[in-house]
Amino acid sequence: MSISPSLMQQPSKPTPDSSPRKVLIVEDNPDLRNIFSRIFAHHNFEVQTAQDGMEALERLADSCPDVLILDINMPRLNGLDVLSYIRQTPFLRTLKVIVVTGNSVAIDHPDAQQADLLLVKPISVNELITMAQRLIESF
Repeated sequence: MSISPSLMQQPSKPTPDSSPRKVLIVEDNPDLRNIFSRIFAHHNFEVQTAQDGMEALERLADSCPDVLILDINMPRLNGLDVLSYIRQTPFLRTLKVIVVTGNSVAIDHPDAQQADLLLVKPISVNELITMAQRLIESF
């Protein structure tokens, strides 16, 4: 995997004030991406989305969310490669990552074990929100 040098620069990090929590949703299914976005926005999250792994890395170069919701099977750059990149990049290493996938076999992959939480679709969006909030609070 070749990552552009511009993606290696540290983005602005959220401050621990009363600003809205930030989530980046990386999901190639537009319907699911929309559902997740609407639910997180309803729970007062500032929402960014990406439709694949490359777009996710571009978003992460601009700003660092409080939590990342990450699918595994995506075009251009899969979620396992994104997760490996995050864990190897100093300013992203502590980013809270929830892998949400329909691929129950992929969650056994060693790279998937780097996630803070692994969920297999179908999932309850309310559970997803609760888990994201708990991960953020564990900072």
